[in-house]
Amino acid sequence: MESKIIKGLNLSEDNMINISFYKEPITISEMQPIYESDKQKVELISMETGIPITYISNNALNYIRNWIKIDNKWFFIKKPNSYLKFFNELLGQEISNYFELESVSYKIAKKFEDCCFDTCLMSENFFDNNYRYLTFDDLKIDTSNKKLSERLDLIKQLCQKNNDKEYLLLQDIIKMSIRDLYSNMEDRHQRNFFFKKDDKEIRLAPLFDYELSFMMPPTIYRNPLLNLDIHDNNTSNLIKNDDMFQEYINKLMDINIEKLLEITQEKNGINISDGLREIFINHDRNAKNIVKTFYLRK
Repeated sequence: MESKIIKGLNLSEDNMINISFYKEPITISEMQPIYESDKQKVELISMETGIPITYISNNALNYIRNWIKIDNKWFFIKKPNSYLKFFNELLGQEISNYFELESVSYKIAKKFEDCCFDTCLMSENFFDNNYRYLTFDDLKIDTSNKKLSERLDLIKQLCQKNNDKEYLLLQDIIKMSIRDLYSNMEDRHQRNFFFKKDDKEIRLAPLFDYELSFMMPPTIYRNPLLNLDIHDNNTSNLIKNDDMFQEYINKLMDINIEKLLEITQEKNGINISDGLREIFINHDRNAKNIVKTFYLRK
């Protein structure tokens, strides 16, 4: 079958950086426009996601129209504005899987009649009635202006408070931080990851939103919980002497980017150009050289 260039993306990029696909995207043939007002949309979608209604309300104008309901299931629609960002979402899911982290599952879709989007990405809402979902603010821990050792102590105290004797939440957070450090994921702000809680434990909810990755080699990686700075000797020494950090630093060093690129393309029925492939291969090499120098135990 003849390959087709994906439509609906930013075509102002270098022609050597593009994507083609050999499988037809999912066609979204029906959407349920069941709401009478934005306020009603906000309330219902807030209940679907479990994300606090105040957060959804404050961002309703930007994000509310991205949710659609198909066959009684909610899906979030994204249309990244470049080939790199588009592929980053698909590859980001595989990187999270590699680190054994839960992730939303992106699928390529295309518009139906009279819809406002063309080729896009869609992911099914991860809400599970068995959990309560929390934001970083809901944890009520103050990590501002704290050293890495102090931040780790705060997370350990949170684990102990929730009877997490094996520090599984801490493990989740370290894995997320290392996977983001590798891809230089620039957008893991306090509203860009969530936690899920039941009667037994609190863990990371599925990760999402990987588009702002692979733009440049990692230098300083920050999320609201951890701060990994290659210019800080205390941070470097702590990570080199911490077994949990070293386990996932070594896992980072073992990433086979060629294999992950192959898996991502095959799963989604797409081919990336040589120019786009080189972005990831060069980033992988540079990231590992940086991490090895500053964070890997000798």
